[in-house]
Amino acid sequence: KVMVLDRNFAPGTGGFLHQELKAALYGLERGPAIHGYLTGVGGTNISPTNIAALVREAMSTQPVTSSVWKG
Repeated sequence: KVMVLDRNFAPGTGGFLHQELKAALYGLERGPAIHGYLTGVGGTNISPTNIAALVREAMSTQPVTSSVWKG
């Protein structure tokens, strides 16, 4: 699994890095599951505790198509 924390997003498409990584890995026979989270948008800080919670969430769930807002 791969987890992407994006601070930038485009309305309608989600996080920039999340979308670029999905596009780069598209078509791989056994590509990784890619979880995209939008966090720290606008320069807000994200704590190590919050990052640890996101890692636990990514490890226990299947990724969704678009980026998920997490603060």
